Amino acid sequence: MAYGLCGTGVQGLRAGRHTLVFPRCHDCIAMLLGSHDAYMREFSAVPGTYFLSKGWLECGSDPLREYQEYAATRGEQTARWLIDELYRNYKRVAFVGDRQDFVTYGARARQVAEFLGVKYVELEGSDRLIRHLLGKPGTLNADDPEVVVVPPGGEVETEPFVR
Repeated sequence: MAYGLCGTGVQGLRAGRHTLVFPRCHDCIAMLLGSHDAYMREFSAVPGTYFLSKGWLECGSDPLREYQEYAATRGEQTARWLIDELYRNYKRVAFVGDRQDFVTYGARARQVAEFLGVKYVELEGSDRLIRHLLGKPGTLNADDPEVVVVPPGGEVETEPFVR
């Protein structure tokens, strides 16, 4: 499954009669960057990074969209206070994508950074981890440091995802 731990969203999932293989990462950002190590380099460089992607901008949420929703229901002053409290520790917005994504979505991602008053960066994504997961069938095993393997009848636990 091309799905990381993602807020423990897969915890407790049972393998049934098939072996399940997951990327050993916390969330989709590591997969978009190409590895858990690439994610950790970015996170370590600036721990207060809010990551965005094409998918989040199209289907998810972001601080500016949240502000607009809060303002409509709670008023602008309360909405601004909520956003300031929720995002006060962020230092940058990092948009992960490719050149076309930067052209198509960069302005919106930059808007989010400006709204938060933080630095904006664009990070070139990589499909390396996805390609690794889709490699030769049967070649991924528990010795591979980039995957979590759950054998038939097993259950997904948090510990193997944590490094």
